Amino acid sequence: MANNRRNTTITVLISLFLLTGTVLYAQTPIWPDSPADKRIQFIQSININEFENPPSKSLFHKLKNFFFAELLPPLIKPMGLDIDGNILAVADAATAGIHLYDLKNNSRLFLTYRIKNSLQSPIDAVIIDKEIYVIYSTCRNIAIFNLEGEIVKTLPLHSEKSRYTGISEYNNRLFLVNTAEHHILSLNLEGEDPIILGRRGKGADEMNYPTFLTHDSKGNIYISDSMNFRLLRWNILDNIKKIIGKRGMMSGQLNRPKGIAVYKDIVLVIDASFNNIQLYNTEGDFLMHFGSFGTSNWCFNSPTDICVENDLLYVSDTDNKRIQVFRICDEK
Repeated sequence: MANNRRNTTITVLISLFLLTGTVLYAQTPIWPDSPADKRIQFIQSININEFENPPSKSLFHKLKNFFFAELLPPLIKPMGLDIDGNILAVADAATAGIHLYDLKNNSRLFLTYRIKNSLQSPIDAVIIDKEIYVIYSTCRNIAIFNLEGEIVKTLPLHSEKSRYTGISEYNNRLFLVNTAEHHILSLNLEGEDPIILGRRGKGADEMNYPTFLTHDSKGNIYISDSMNFRLLRWNILDNIKKIIGKRGMMSGQLNRPKGIAVYKDIVLVIDASFNNIQLYNTEGDFLMHFGSFGTSNWCFNSPTDICVENDLLYVSDTDNKRIQVFRICDEK
């Protein structure tokens, strides 16, 4: 009887491994085991309650903060995010603001933007030269903040049909995903000199409700072409385009691609339908995936975006109300 139970348990564990591609570890796991070339290590979940208001320099401001400082809102619905050095910016659609974390000093700010006393709901942000460029689902402006949380200026976006969902920067130009109009809008940092890339369709230079984008150092932008169930690699220097991935339910196939990032020669994309992160090389070959549905470490619930700083991955685990941090390990 004991042997039968043991054999049954082993069979169930092997079946779970084959179905999910994951294994549970007691401590920081590295997945998958050898002989895979690239591995992912879980580091931590960022708990925003551990972050305080930034320290005040003067006695007056210290007393003011002690008696009158408002409690910063919790992280409820993290969406787009970006990191630059120790500064992590996270758009929160539920609290209608940007959580700006100083990971080195363990402090944070909360940035809001109002139009006629109405809070605007951010959807993505990018950090450029110590300024945070934020796009909103509820208005057609880019709001630019400094690291002290003050609005420096705004850039108007004039299209009446637009709905912008992703923003990135390359070579002093902004690239914005216009989901409603199925294209990419490129502007200089002053909001001028507009260039439109793509149109609606299924071709190599066409899109269907794209959502997020990123870039690499070679002039490639990578676009989550969500309702075409694929990624697009578009070199803006030589206009060469490539399709990565296709629709399906197997490993390496996509069903709801969203946030996207590049680390060296690896493209990482969130699939919110599978609640995992898929890895490809820049030529489109599938490497591996990690993650599944759940609330524990390694698990996701409708993740939205991903960004990379050095070898660390930051993932907005939206419906789990947290940011998970992983490391890409070149060697075990």
